[in-house]
Order: sequence, then structure tokens, then C-alpha cells
Amino acid sequence: MRVSLGAAQKAVGNFDTAVATYQDILKMAGTNFNVWEVNRALAEVYLEKGDKTRALDYANKALSIAPTETDKTTVRGLIERIGK
Repeated sequence: MRVSLGAAQKAVGNFDTAVATYQDILKMAGTNFNVWEVNRALAEVYLEKGDKTRALDYANKALSIAPTETDKTTVRGLIERIGK
């Protein structure tokens, strides 16, 4: 799946490629897709790139649509990391 591709690209430091992959996923995402996870992943990539503004934007998107309290807690932790 393309989400795994984005994660692999991020893991090896290909941040711009990972962003493009995740953004493509968002464009093609259907209603049964975990869009919040892709937004969270984009927030993490932007954080790694040092772009805290975009990281926070995507983290807030993820938080607003995360389906469970556990997922929301995960995103809140990411937002804390962005703020540091």
C-alpha cells in the first residue's frame, strides 16, 4: 500500500518524496480510508523537515478527524512534540 511507501521514504530521509506520496494518497482517499493517519504522517514528515507550521496544520487536521480517543491521544502527543 502507498502508506507503507511513504513511511519507507520518510525512514530513509526522502522527506519531499514522502510528502508527495502522502498528498497523492489524500487526493485518492475514499470514505473508508484512514485519512487521519495520513495527515498524522504528513505532520511527522514536516516536523522532521523542520517545518513546524505545516506539521501543526496537518496534526490539527488529524486530531479533528481521528476516530478514537486513543488516536486523538496519539496526535496530541505529536502536537506536543511539534511545540517543543
